[in-house]
Amino acid sequence: MGGSSEDFSVVVLASDLGVDARPFLEHDQQQEEENWHDCSQYLSPDEDFSDLDQLQFLRLQGSDKNSNRILRIVGKYFPATVVSAERLKRYVFNKICSELPEGPFCIAYMHSTVQKEDNSPGITCKNF
Repeated sequence: MGGSSEDFSVVVLASDLGVDARPFLEHDQQQEEENWHDCSQYLSPDEDFSDLDQLQFLRLQGSDKNSNRILRIVGKYFPATVVSAERLKRYVFNKICSELPEGPFCIAYMHSTVQKEDNSPGITCKNF
């Protein structure tokens, strides 16, 4: 066999099928492009969220071991049947931008003693 300028690795599986092992041996250096969302469209400085603040279902609660702020969410305190998903989205963006303007944070979600008939928001979360 003649020499080749390209290295070639083979992994033999139990089925005796030869596979190019280079993808398994090389670390892929490509990083995913970050997708940032413009949250300013959801912010309104004159919107009153005092009723949602009183429920305390979403609040800052200390720091984790890496000194990241913890945003605590308690599902049983959230009245999903009376708060629209759009208003909730505006409230969450307002809360994050006003109390966590920069730096990493983590989210702790508690879902204990939540009854589906009382609290079924039917919304999804997106990366910010």
